Order: sequence, then C-alpha cells, then structure tokens
Amino acid sequence: MAPKGTDRPTGPFVIAPPRASEGAPTLLSYLFDFVLPKNLRRDSWRFCHTFYLGEVALFLIVILLATGALLLLRYSPTPEGAYASVEAITRRVPFGALVRGLHRTASYALLIVLFLHVLRVFYTAAYKQGRALGWHSGVALLLLAAGESYTGYLLPWDQTGFWGTVVGTNIASYVPLVGDWARGLLLGGTELGAPTLTRFFAVHVALLPGGLLAILTVHFYSLRKAGLTHPARGGNPGLGAYSSTETLIKMTALFLATALVLFVASALLPLPLDPPADPGKPPNPARAPWFVSGLQELVHYSAFWGGIVAPGIAVLLLVALPYLDRGPGRLPRERRGVLAAGSLLVLVFLALTVIGIFFRGEEWAWRWPWSR
Repeated sequence: MAPKGTDRPTGPFVIAPPRASEGAPTLLSYLFDFVLPKNLRRDSWRFCHTFYLGEVALFLIVILLATGALLLLRYSPTPEGAYASVEAITRRVPFGALVRGLHRTASYALLIVLFLHVLRVFYTAAYKQGRALGWHSGVALLLLAAGESYTGYLLPWDQTGFWGTVVGTNIASYVPLVGDWARGLLLGGTELGAPTLTRFFAVHVALLPGGLLAILTVHFYSLRKAGLTHPARGGNPGLGAYSSTETLIKMTALFLATALVLFVASALLPLPLDPPADPGKPPNPARAPWFVSGLQELVHYSAFWGGIVAPGIAVLLLVALPYLDRGPGRLPRERRGVLAAGSLLVLVFLALTVIGIFFRGEEWAWRWPWSR
C-alpha cells in the first residue's frame, strides 16, 4: 500500500519504478534499486563519510569467489597433491601465478578493509538509530573473513602454512573443559595430517563462503531497511539522491579501481611458496598467520587469559556495543568515554600484532627487526 497522497509504493523490498528523468528501466537498475538503500542521499555516500569501504569489501568478496573457483580447477586437496598442484599453478599454468596472487592479495585486503570498515562504523556511531543488525552482521563478516584466510593458509601444504596451522590449533586446546575436543575437531585426530587438510579444504571452499553469502544477504537487508547513516552533523539533504544510472556508474568505477589496485599489488608483491611441509622440522619460531600474530603474542604471556579470555571478551564487547552505547548522540564530544575505550583497545591490538610480526625471534624472544 502506498501512503495517502503518493503513488510510489513503500517497504524495505519494494522496488519503485524509476522516475521519468532516469530513463528506461534496466535489469541492472532494478538490481541496484533492490540491493542498495532507499533514497541514497549524496551526502551519505561520499568518500569523506564512508571511504567506500563497504563497497570495496563487496568487490573483494566477488573477486575472491571468482579466483577461488579458478584455483579449484587445478588444486588437489591431499598432502601428496596439494603442494605439487599449488607449485604447478604458480609456475606452470598460464596466468596461474596471477590468479593465485589475486586470490591471496584479495584475501588479506578483505581483512584489512573489513577491519577499517568496522572502525569507521564505530567512530561515526553508524550502529545507532536502528542499525544494530547491520553492525552485528558486519562483525560476523569480519570474523568469517578471518576464518577464510586462516583455513586457506594451510592449503598450499608448505612449511609456513603447516606450522602456522599447528600454532593456531594449539590455541584451541586452552579452552577449559572442551579444549582437547576442540583441537581434535579441527585436526580430525591428534596430529595435523590428511584429515586436517580435508576439513580445512571443505570449510574454506564450502562452509565459510556459504556463511559469508548468507551474512552478506542479512547485511544488505539491514542497509535496505535502515539506509545509510547521514553525517553526524546533519549533512546536507539539499544535495538530493542518486539515480539508478548514477549509482551504476559509481559502483562500476569503484569496482574497476579496486580491480586495478589488486592487479598492481599482485604483480608487485612476492608470491611465496616455502618448501613442502615437514612435520619433523619445525621452524623457530613457529608463527601463526600475520593476522593472528596479536593473539599469538597474548598466548605468549598467558595461554588461557591471552588465548581465550581476552579475545572472548573482545568479541562480546563488539556484539554488545549497540546496547552499551545507547545514547542518541553521534558527535565525538557526546561519546568521549566510548571512543577513548575503543581507541585504547584498537591501539593495544595493533601494538600486539606489530610486536608478534616484527619483534619476535627464536623461542619467541624479543628481537629488534634490524638485528640479525
């Protein structure tokens, strides 16, 4: 039903017919009308307000799915075939190194972009005014993306991936009461081997991508229902809203820019492939993936408090944030306490990550990066 006095239907999933000034409707225009928020105001969708982080994350997920599907054509998920297939993809398959590089770079870029996106939403209080579902689904996307990167870390079956997975799965054993069971569930036994690779492969290519797409659908629903937040200081409604054609042009330009940056980064960054996994030759130190280095640093101080309690509290705080910060104000001066506490946690997390990556040597002893 349309409100009295207007002929345009309403509702979170109602697609209104395009205005005459927008030209003839197309399938893409209807698609964008369905996915994007209603009344997409120009002052809400500006670089200085959103940094286009959500859109870039969406494009990275699309690129990950496409390149992952191509890699599946040549990958063999067995300890005997995994390393050989990745080596063949990298060195002998035409454009194989490019596809693998794009997949690897997009995976790490997605983690960084989603992390920055969550920070942007936090600092602008964009989880307020009925947008808690968007916040929760965004946090879930970040955690699922970390799971995707972590499970993919093992798939080349080289020394780095093998021992990084050993470190990560050992952290699960510190969970009280169910630690050994949780580690056994991840490994498919008592040691990392063929069952572990099979499980990580299935989770990486089926379960987690399915979860990403499901949560992404929920995220789109929340955006469609609540719309993008306006600038905290009120914005400028007089700038008007984007038409479907303008939205399509802008999204296409963003996608092309994202793809271009990924291509350049994949061409410039090294594509490492260590020697095949050798369970009898652990590196010193054995390092978790870079994005788990902060957690590994915490575990160095206390396996239980650093590996279980601290990250558990951090996730609970993220989930509870819309209920802890319930005031209507979105300006920084109205949220000093929340911003100070959140900023402190972010700085501690970044410091621990940097220390774990650059300042730890043999036996996890302190080592200056410039020293041998």
